[in-house]
Amino acid sequence: MIFLFQSSLQVLNIAGNNLDSIKDIECLRNLYQLHANDNLLTDMKELAHVIGGMFRLWRLDLMGNPLCHKAKYRDRVIVMAKNLGKTFGNTIGSMDTVLHLWNANACLKFVLLS
Repeated sequence: MIFLFQSSLQVLNIAGNNLDSIKDIECLRNLYQLHANDNLLTDMKELAHVIGGMFRLWRLDLMGNPLCHKAKYRDRVIVMAKNLGKTFGNTIGSMDTVLHLWNANACLKFVLLS
């Protein structure tokens, strides 16, 4: 059923649904906003896979999920979702832009050395 909306859906609010996975929404590549706060999400690898393909994702809310307590959680999410402008209710600032540039440079070095 979700496949019917994969090209047109831009905002998705799945907050407060006790979800422990978001793998079923990975087909929603055109999302601009994803509100998945107050669920039971714990898997950073799954999150990276799902939001890594959402190239238009600009706003993301994951507050209230167990994965928010993981080390460097915010930095990892910012690197996963390349176009984020707002996350966790905060505007992404210049230090976060530096983080994106650092990650891009590290990836480039890895490719060049491989």
